[in-house]
Amino acid sequence: MGENKAVNKKTLVDPSRRDVPFHYLLSGTVFLVLWMVSQLLPAGKVFYYMDLAVDHMDSGYLLASAVVLVLINSTRAIFLYLGWFLLGEGVTGYTPGKAIPSWILPLVAIPLSYSFLQFFGKGITPHFGTPAVLSVTSVLVLHFMTREVSGWLNRSLALAMFIFSFQWLDVVPFLTRYGAGWGELSMAIKNIALLMEREVVLDISGITLFCSLFLGGMITSEFLVAYSSRIRNLYLLRENEKKMALLREENIRNRGAVELQQLVHDLKRPLTTITGLTDVILSLEDPSEMKSHTSVIRKAARNMNGMVSEILSGRSRRNVKVSDLIDYTRNQISPFEWKEQVRVDAEEEALKTEIQVNLIRLSRALVNLLDNSRRAVESCREPRINIEVVRDNHMVSVRIRDNGPGFGHGVPPRNYSGWNSTGIGLGFVEQVVEDNGGSVIIYDDAEGGGVVEIRLPVLI
Repeated sequence: MGENKAVNKKTLVDPSRRDVPFHYLLSGTVFLVLWMVSQLLPAGKVFYYMDLAVDHMDSGYLLASAVVLVLINSTRAIFLYLGWFLLGEGVTGYTPGKAIPSWILPLVAIPLSYSFLQFFGKGITPHFGTPAVLSVTSVLVLHFMTREVSGWLNRSLALAMFIFSFQWLDVVPFLTRYGAGWGELSMAIKNIALLMEREVVLDISGITLFCSLFLGGMITSEFLVAYSSRIRNLYLLRENEKKMALLREENIRNRGAVELQQLVHDLKRPLTTITGLTDVILSLEDPSEMKSHTSVIRKAARNMNGMVSEILSGRSRRNVKVSDLIDYTRNQISPFEWKEQVRVDAEEEALKTEIQVNLIRLSRALVNLLDNSRRAVESCREPRINIEVVRDNHMVSVRIRDNGPGFGHGVPPRNYSGWNSTGIGLGFVEQVVEDNGGSVIIYDDAEGGGVVEIRLPVLI
């Protein structure tokens, strides 16, 4: 029971939440350190291309300066935003009951980080304007959209694309009146565009790149969500398969216990005969009556010895009539309610045919086939299971026929365990029959249902 509880507890672990809070805290801290280091990124290339744009009145250099500025700002923003969002995830993971939402920390800390930049030394301070506000808002929305995405690396990829897209709004002159791009470098580029009368170039380029990257971020997010969902489903499927394997093993053990009980019951009958007649002999005084009972005891003892030998060794055989095999098989299914569904249709000559087989194991194989047929006809309105016995020259055939759904196209594999069954499969039946010199034929009946035919050599 302890093992089952451990397995059940393990299956409840969601693969999309395998990252422990410590990993989030560590990753967030690393990103914030990189953000502080990124403040030292030189902006010389931005001024270089702006000078070329003024000297040559070339809008290409103007776009180059805008690209460099966006790359610098995006690098800084990605480090900053990812750092605080990952820290938020880590703090939430350590909060009892996760009472603090993970988006609270970045919502407060990101604007404060921009205001604290003045303490890092001289330089150009980024402006926390409309794009920054939109970035924070979009990241909050994306955080909700990607809550099912597994792994901080995957989530970081989607966040980075959104942040990169919003940085292009800083260099769109048309959006300046709405609070976008009020930073020193952004304003310088837009003023040059105004002097060159190239504002439309920046407007079209910035809006186009923003829309393209934003759409790419949406597609990436949807892809990651679908990918994580697929991984989660595969994980749950694997766990369900493990559970089914455990159930199959348990079913086999239970089935083995039932078979053992039936074998013990079969052994008990001759033992009861021996014990009872021994008591009778002890109470008799007539030697002739003792001799008669002693003969019965000897026969019962030999019968028991043969049964034990067949149980212990698959090579052990004895000469029996086919009718004995059928009667012995029907006796084993007699405790079950479905025994009434089984009918015997046999030729008299075939039943009298003698065969040399391991009666115990071969009867167990027939019981397995009957049990599979019983499962196959469970949904039938009028279930039928027939045992047919036919002799053909030097072979006798025992067919188990039912009116179930049949086997379908093709022959089932050796490990096939029957309709909705978790038993030991047809492989066991084939092995037993082959050990007794016979063969197994499996096919669908032309009138519907499945047929398993066992062919055995007869004694001449």
